[in-house]
Formats: sequence, C-alpha cells, structure tokens
Amino acid sequence: MKHQPKWYLLLVLCCVPWIGGCKKETSEPAQKRFLLEKVYLDGNLYMHLHYDDEPIIKRITYYRSNGDIAGDQEILLDEQGRVKEIRGDHGHYTSRAVTTYEQGLRTQAEVVQEAKDGSFQTTYTRTYEYPPGKIVVHLSGGDGAPAYTIAYTIADDGKIEKIERQDLRVPVNSYSQTFVYDKGKSMEGYIEDIIPGYHDLPVHHINLRTTRTERASGDIDEVSHRNELDSQGNLIRSVATYRDGGTEEFSFQYREISD
Repeated sequence: MKHQPKWYLLLVLCCVPWIGGCKKETSEPAQKRFLLEKVYLDGNLYMHLHYDDEPIIKRITYYRSNGDIAGDQEILLDEQGRVKEIRGDHGHYTSRAVTTYEQGLRTQAEVVQEAKDGSFQTTYTRTYEYPPGKIVVHLSGGDGAPAYTIAYTIADDGKIEKIERQDLRVPVNSYSQTFVYDKGKSMEGYIEDIIPGYHDLPVHHINLRTTRTERASGDIDEVSHRNELDSQGNLIRSVATYRDGGTEEFSFQYREISD
C-alpha cells in the first residue's frame, strides 16, 4: 500500500523595594516550541506548512518529486479552531472542501472539484457516524452513489486498533488493517493537534511500527516503520519498508520558537 535558530531564554530579575530590604522575583522562562515546517520524501521537498502569527497552520503546499507544486491549500477555521473549509489549487483544477460539525463531532464533508477550463465538476460527500467504540465513514462518489464504507475501531486510549474498508463498487478491493504502535507523535497527529479536522479520515496520532493489511483477494501485506526522534521527542525521520523491499523515507524539518 504505497500511497505522502535558537532563541535565548531571558531571565529577568526584578528588585522591588519592600519593608526591610529588596525582594527578588524571577519570571517564568520562555517555553520552547517546535513548529513542523517542511517534510521531505526520499530527499525531495514534499510538504511545506505555512503559519500565521498565532502560530496556526493557514496554508499547506504539496510538491511533486521534480519540485513542481502539486497542490496549494488555504485552510479556514471556525470559531472553535476546527477546519471548516479547505480551498485547493491543483494546477488544472480547484477544490473546495466544507466540513459540518454537530455537537462537537464532524458529521459531513463535501468536496467539490472543478476544472479551470470548465470541462468537469465533481462532488464527493463523506458522512461520519459514531457508534460505540467506532468511527464509520461513508463516501458517495461523483455520481452520488455509495462508493465505500470504512469502519475504524477505536481503543480506550484513542488509538485506531483496526480499519475495515468495504468497497461497494469493486468488492475485491476491500481490506482490513491492524497496527502495532511505536512512540512519538506522528506527522498527521501533529497537524490534527493544531488544525483539527484537516484530514478527511481519522489518523494515527502516534507513530506506527507495523501495518498489516489483509485483502479480500487473500493477499496479506505488512509494512514496517522505523522512526527516529530527536532529543525533544520530535519525529525527524520515518522509513517505511514494504513487502517487495521498496522503501519510503520521510524526514522532517522544524522551526524553534519561544512563547
């Protein structure tokens, strides 16, 4: 399944006249934060995250391996800080994804893709259900007919235990997946923590160690993931190795700021 400077701490000592002498007060040291800024795939720039002054992610640019821009997304948030709309420019076509929330949960996302020359317009709709211990996503295709259903089994700690994808048009493409987790926050988890609802499907917030896929055809795939964290616990490198021996290597570049 191959698919995607330093600031110095300022210590302020304040001497305040008081009865009988001088009282020293020490301010709280500035807190370091690390903003994920660029992601590289096999050595080539793959993703660039752009922040405002908050800092909140306001735009994400994706790149092809040859350096060309594959897509540029403007991200709009609602009053609760959740993603309500993503406007994309993908070269020859544009996209607009609008998300609806009810009682704090995402219930629907509608994606409209339209060619710049007017040659096509397609609308996809995802709906979300929350039975006990699960998240179920239904996708309707451009013709309005159901395309697939994905059920996510969620553990008590919030991790995805299992994914079951039922392809309603080509059943042989259906599959189920199980996972073994590693440690450290994943790239997707990092983005979701800042702009909840960016990804159209539930994501793994913790890095994976293995992904096992059982397909309806009877084939079984297993992908191993090797993750490297820096001294601050930030993910700086992740290598996925596939059954055929192929690999994908992601590397991550951060910018340090102080609050």
